[in-house]
Amino acid sequence: MPKTIFHQQHEERDFYQTVFLQAEHFSWSPDFFDSVKFLAQSYGLAAMDAIHLATAIAAQADEFVSGEKPGKPMFRVAEVKTVSLWTLLA
Repeated sequence: MPKTIFHQQHEERDFYQTVFLQAEHFSWSPDFFDSVKFLAQSYGLAAMDAIHLATAIAAQADEFVSGEKPGKPMFRVAEVKTVSLWTLLA
């Protein structure tokens, strides 16, 4: 969210704040980190993307919504459907 705030993208900031306020506390176990490493190594993900997707998978999310454009490695992850805001806005 820091870049969103810096660029004064108020609607996007409001969206993220709404999502974050609904999030539940999630503790990270060794099994969780194993999942993060598996995703990163299997799909070529950046560390933070792997953490975000592993969290969505552990929470049994129906889908993961990303601000990334389609075509990034995160869209290859088979364990959770990943949707781009870019395609939703098109």
